Amino acid sequence: FEKSLRDTQYARQNAHLLLSSAQMKVSNAQYSASWLISQERNRSPVMQRIDQLEAVVMAEEAASAPTTDASRAQVHRSRSKPTYRPQRDYSPDRDQDEPGMDY
Repeated sequence: FEKSLRDTQYARQNAHLLLSSAQMKVSNAQYSASWLISQERNRSPVMQRIDQLEAVVMAEEAASAPTTDASRAQVHRSRSKPTYRPQRDYSPDRDQDEPGMDY
């Protein structure tokens, strides 16, 4: 019985080491695959064209940037604001509701 118990404990310990090793191999394979995918995307013609267009857009923005020393964050914040749209004057005598707007 004691020999059987030792053999079982030994097998369990080896199984644990094999499982850890297998998990490490899976993790390494996932990392390697994701790295290869990102490299493939970066080398694709579409991504290269996007990079070229982004460089053109950034150059145009730099050329048309205000002459003041506005930081890049301030410029980004000003661009991220919605454009001003004047409010429409709704007057009952000129506006006609579309069918189904009374809900």
